[in-house]
Amino acid sequence: MEGNFFEPITGRLREIKVVTRQTADGRGSVSFRNFLIEFPLNAKITIGKLLGVKTLEEDYLLLEIADFLPVHYGMINLDSSIPKEIRDEIMRKVEESWGKDESESWLEVYAYPVGYLFNLRQGKFIKGYVPPIPGSVVHILSRDAYKQFVCIPDGINIGKIIGEDLDLTINLEKALTYHIGVFAFTGSGKSNLSAVIIRRALSKGVKVVIFDISMEYAVLLLDQLLTRNSRLITLDRLPANKVDVSRRFLRTHVIPEEMMKLRRKLSIAFRRYFPQIR
Repeated sequence: MEGNFFEPITGRLREIKVVTRQTADGRGSVSFRNFLIEFPLNAKITIGKLLGVKTLEEDYLLLEIADFLPVHYGMINLDSSIPKEIRDEIMRKVEESWGKDESESWLEVYAYPVGYLFNLRQGKFIKGYVPPIPGSVVHILSRDAYKQFVCIPDGINIGKIIGEDLDLTINLEKALTYHIGVFAFTGSGKSNLSAVIIRRALSKGVKVVIFDISMEYAVLLLDQLLTRNSRLITLDRLPANKVDVSRRFLRTHVIPEEMMKLRRKLSIAFRRYFPQIR
């Protein structure tokens, strides 16, 4: 079972850090665990990959990769206190040695627990956390194991998982029934993902109400507005003709960079949405 669950390339858990930071309002603090893992340079590492490391109870704690960077032994203690000429010479030699002597370089991987364990004896995932064993082997989950953990069999496809070449399938009923949130940095695709989920919901006959504070979804879902029995409610006073209405919508709504070349088609489509305006 272990051979099917993990990829052949492994790393080592070097360090576990507990990081504590103040909350944004300064009234409290949040603590979280960071795991530092060393992998060989030829490991196929991507952000978001899942790892498994053995715990004190013989289960495998699941970790998700948050970041990674290549590290060379020759630069560990290289700081500004060393004369510049010496620093330049050390860095020149380090640059020349990349890819030649893998014993002096590695990938430093930063990961965090996702709140699940894998029980190898039962062959299933269970919620929980048990401390891993420092210095122990860290495995990369295989494609099939990743799919088993992340994807829902016969679920609704909402796109590809980056780095895994897998379709991400979800239980749409649970996604709509329970509270869910989409969190990421600005520009990473939160609104686009939400629009995809809304499309899937509309295709199943679900009625949707969107409070479009950032003025994004009328563009992302314009084809749905035009082809379905939809209503767009605004507090703005609309111009008296379709051309000015479409210009205002283009000016006030966020248009993704990939759709900028479609501005003229968007303008024409917006005019179609207001047939009562001449």
